[in-house]
Amino acid sequence: MLGPVYPFKQHRDSGAWFSDRLPELSKHADKPTLIKTMTTDQFNHGPAQLMVHTGQARLGYPSIGS
Repeated sequence: MLGPVYPFKQHRDSGAWFSDRLPELSKHADKPTLIKTMTTDQFNHGPAQLMVHTGQARLGYPSIGS
């Protein structure tokens, strides 16, 4: 497994990790919501993407936020 190519540092009060490739976003580290707990039991990329965006591993369901 390849590690990060660019360095990451923690920023602001939240301690959110940002790459040095995102210097403007890291200045606002306390404002965006970062979701780091999403998991799925789907092992293929396609169904896993559907699960993340719709909550179902099959086609035909609306995406979250639609």
